[in-house]
Amino acid sequence: FWCFSQLMNDIKPGFMSEMDNSAGGIYSVVNSFERLLRRYDMELARHLHRCGSPQVVLVFRWITLLFAQDADMGDLLRLWDAFIADPKRYNLVVHACLAATLASREELLSQEDDFAIAEVLRKAPRKDFELLLRRTWAICALER
Repeated sequence: FWCFSQLMNDIKPGFMSEMDNSAGGIYSVVNSFERLLRRYDMELARHLHRCGSPQVVLVFRWITLLFAQDADMGDLLRLWDAFIADPKRYNLVVHACLAATLASREELLSQEDDFAIAEVLRKAPRKDFELLLRRTWAICALER
């Protein structure tokens, strides 16, 4: 509870409607995910765009709920601890979203239906949590 409260307090300004389209607003954060996805895997980004970009809904959910509905409690606490430990907390959330998406790359590319893609993404954070953390930190290191 305290980890989540601290994170929400830190990112609260990004949820204010007047900040929606600002550099720190929620839409800007989702757009930064899409830019990163295009840079790291253009083929996957194109495929998801062709299928109606269902990842935007899941990424929005991951960002706003900090993975609270999509990861097991033990893994979730480790992820929140990583967000709190990182000096650029909210950037790490975007990196975690990208890591979760890339972890399901092959499965996503094999799907054409937007509902099926959304289901793959919904399960992505629960796949291999250790790999998710390692990929998140690797992306973080490359981006800084």
